[in-house]
Amino acid sequence: SQTYTMKKKKNGTTTSTTTSTTTNSSGVVEKEDVLVSSFRLFAILLAFRASSAVHNLVHDCDETFQSLEPVHFLLCDVGTQSWELSGKYALRSYAYVVLHAWIGLVPRGAFGCEGRGTVVAFYAMRFALAIFSARGDAFLTRECLKIEPKVGATVLLVATFGTGNYVASTSMLPNSFAMGCMTRAVASSIKYLNFRATRERFGEVVVKEEMKKKKKEKVSDDEKEEEDDEVVIEETLVIKSRAMERACMWCVIGVLIGWPFAGIACVPIGALSVWMVGVTRTTKAIVLPTIGLFVFTTLCDTFFYGGFSNGIFRTEWTNSVVNIVKYNVRGSGGSELYGTENWSFYLRNLALQFNVAFPLAVVAPVMALFSHAFQIILEAKTRKMNKGAMSKKAKVPWLALLFCALPFHVALVFFSLMPHKEERFLYIVYGPLAVSSGITVAAIFDTFKTFSRVIKRVTIGQFFKSSQRAFTVLAALIGVSSLMLFIALSASRTFALVTYYGAPIEIYGSLPEKPLEWLLDKKPSDDINVCVGDEWYRFPSHFHLPNKKYRIRFIRGAFNGSLPMYFESAAGKGTAGSPVGLNDKNQAHENQWFYPNASSPCDFLVETDETNDGQKYFKEKPNDYGWDIVRSLPFLDNSKSTDFLARTLYIPGYSEKHNVYTKYHLKVRTKNIATGERLY
Repeated sequence: SQTYTMKKKKNGTTTSTTTSTTTNSSGVVEKEDVLVSSFRLFAILLAFRASSAVHNLVHDCDETFQSLEPVHFLLCDVGTQSWELSGKYALRSYAYVVLHAWIGLVPRGAFGCEGRGTVVAFYAMRFALAIFSARGDAFLTRECLKIEPKVGATVLLVATFGTGNYVASTSMLPNSFAMGCMTRAVASSIKYLNFRATRERFGEVVVKEEMKKKKKEKVSDDEKEEEDDEVVIEETLVIKSRAMERACMWCVIGVLIGWPFAGIACVPIGALSVWMVGVTRTTKAIVLPTIGLFVFTTLCDTFFYGGFSNGIFRTEWTNSVVNIVKYNVRGSGGSELYGTENWSFYLRNLALQFNVAFPLAVVAPVMALFSHAFQIILEAKTRKMNKGAMSKKAKVPWLALLFCALPFHVALVFFSLMPHKEERFLYIVYGPLAVSSGITVAAIFDTFKTFSRVIKRVTIGQFFKSSQRAFTVLAALIGVSSLMLFIALSASRTFALVTYYGAPIEIYGSLPEKPLEWLLDKKPSDDINVCVGDEWYRFPSHFHLPNKKYRIRFIRGAFNGSLPMYFESAAGKGTAGSPVGLNDKNQAHENQWFYPNASSPCDFLVETDETNDGQKYFKEKPNDYGWDIVRSLPFLDNSKSTDFLARTLYIPGYSEKHNVYTKYHLKVRTKNIATGERLY
């Protein structure tokens, strides 16, 4: 709570007032804006996050094979793993995986791993992510509304409608978790700035009350009660000042539990903490949670990577954060093996995900410095006009607020210089991006307001009065137009992503719960093989398969890099195992491919018209499976959709006319491979 309570004894009656009431003991009127209500902000944001939980796609294969699949393995003993989760490399934290597995335990216990129980578990975890994201964004918005209403309003707008937030908020990626932690770190930092502003306004009142009580000659029981009340005030001020320490703590959590490289974005928060509370308190705020979380993650990783299998005293301690730092420092393999992009990758991506808000965020440092300088000039001018008296108007701490926005700019520059780039790398700074946009909007409006005031003082004819009204109208038009444009572009982009690329989740969800009714030559003990070729990276997860009998099988296609493999549960190794063939060189291995035969054929096939695996892989007569289409859905063909607007946005009528679609197919085998007879 940001409420400051002051109690005062008067005429035998104790009165208690807070900043949310009409009048306090010093006669200062305070009123809490309805928009500042945490519950209302949370409800607004949660409504949009819930939509993301239901309709959002699995955008990144790393979400599938590094998060969803390990969680499914812990819950149902079936799942695939990427090489980073191999016991040989141990580059991914199981602390993060376990956090989600706990959420999935309840629906798994209620519905099991058969039927649609795993689907319920999947959406339960997504809704938990939606709540986590909405609470963080509501916290950030509330603090921004307090420090500068226009900043807070912009943050609410970007967090609610931004396509980037829609995509990242419910993605089960360590980057998304780190994003939530960074948002809370920035919010806590701004909360401390609000605390300082409140202390500057009310601290003097507290001092005056203490001085008056010291002048009293007689000490009564009533006065003793007043002294106790003063102690409560002092304790409240000390507690609220720990917001900066909480900001540092959230940074540590985001780095050690989420994504280690989120630490790059935490540097400005650390610098702000040193400025606000000093080196000693900042060091304690970082070191103490680091020690605790490092011990926790080490124990967790050591357990899941098999370190305790040889006994406590012969344990090989494992920590994924240490391992990933070593891997990147030594350059073993190199991230460049997985693709490189030029320096403009993030500029293009952020422009698509945040449209109008992105350029506003980029220029925030310049606008913050401009507003800070302008504020100093106006303050000096006011002091001169009032003969040295300070203005009673609350000042916006632009420089300190700039530090809360800088994580976005630091991360953007740093990751743009890296050869290997992925969209998820910048999830961590979507909160600071919203704050940066808000700073620019507030600075622009303040500039218009100042010019309007300057013109108002000039009384040389009707022309200047008209100009004053013109500035006011122009500011309003720009604000409303930008608002409507941002909402329209964001809604169009979000709808485009969901409709253009939503086929894979629906296709895998169309697999029958009772496959033996389709495959009459299969036994109840047989695995049901779902084969996929070059579309392997769009496999959402085993959560989207009907039951534990289904297995995803990778058949050889054009892709010739390293693919995930199943956890070695049959061998009793589980998460500690290192399947032969997993490697950090992105090299294909024979063990990753599935070679269908008469005893273990492909039962279902997922393909597109472009990959056409049914013709390329099963073209010989002995392998004639007699594929029959179960379901087909349209899927955007990026290579043939050359119209940029139609491809990136959904424009009713225009997109349908200019886009080119392929078909995403789910096919079923209709022949017995051994006899060649049709099954039905």
